[in-house]
Amino acid sequence: MNKNWGDIFPLLDDPIQGPAVTDTVDTFGIALPPEWARFPLEDGDFQDFVRLQRQRLANEAELSRTGQRQFELIMRQLRNDCGRANVKMVAVMLVTIDASPVTTDDAAQHSHVASPPAGLLSATCTISAMSRASLGSDLPLTENTIAAAMSRQPATSDDGVEIVDLDPPAIVDLPVGKAVKLVRLHTFPPDPRTRQRLAVFAQHMLVPYDNGERAAVLSFSSPTPANAKPLSALFDAMSETFRLFAGDMPTDPTVSI
Repeated sequence: MNKNWGDIFPLLDDPIQGPAVTDTVDTFGIALPPEWARFPLEDGDFQDFVRLQRQRLANEAELSRTGQRQFELIMRQLRNDCGRANVKMVAVMLVTIDASPVTTDDAAQHSHVASPPAGLLSATCTISAMSRASLGSDLPLTENTIAAAMSRQPATSDDGVEIVDLDPPAIVDLPVGKAVKLVRLHTFPPDPRTRQRLAVFAQHMLVPYDNGERAAVLSFSSPTPANAKPLSALFDAMSETFRLFAGDMPTDPTVSI
């Protein structure tokens, strides 16, 4: 997977298995594929970012009405993500796709017909952190306690979002260490204007660190659950590049951990 370098988060070129992080973590790192763009966390840059992304998509293809709605939804979701506490990084993928693939024979027969508006394949990536103190937990944040807590979560959140586990919470091995993987479908309450319900495919990696005092939350989501399988493979590949940095650990990708 090709990766982009970030100016804030150090990125490692290859998944290298390193020793456990024992010092206080001060930096997160992840590799973003070229199709992903870092989302500005500052309020003043939000409108400029939205305008530039809208213009970029318009230059690539004419978006279908559904694609335009998905763009608005993903921007609203990103804005909400930025407002959450302890958010360290937000990124978005916005890729135009053929809404209705045309075969070679169809193209020859209808070469005079204008191409249909393009669809939109979109996804978000958010990195945040939670602490045992903020959760009011007496138990350390380990992979076992997190997995047990996630298994007991309610089917409906406080804001009315229905949550369904597509896979049971699982403890997985990442280069950064043990993590709890959640694969879920979130169905939001009906939109007040359209009465339509938004379904979002979500995948999370919760990585304990600082001796059970904190956990990093690497979250991916997409409002196109029909593409859940290939998106999940992409999210897994990106999760392999996630890193925690502390103390004198090198951030140079050419230096082994």
